[in-house]
Amino acid sequence: MKPFIISIYCVLALITAIYQAVWGTQAWRGLAYAIGQGLVWPAVWFPSLGSIIGGLIWIIIIVFLLILGLFMRKS
Repeated sequence: MKPFIISIYCVLALITAIYQAVWGTQAWRGLAYAIGQGLVWPAVWFPSLGSIIGGLIWIIIIVFLLILGLFMRKS
């Protein structure tokens, strides 16, 4: 089941990359940029998901820095 899900993800990433490279709003950036967008296709297809992912990354970074600060204070 896991290889099937990974293959579906890769196929959708390839379709997204081709679409973005040919007809996308930023097609002038080239194929490498389109492949990068294809790898994160859920964020490209659903822009609000990209904002949520970005917010989660910021929260993880802040929590990591706070925990790191607590450990540095104890040393």
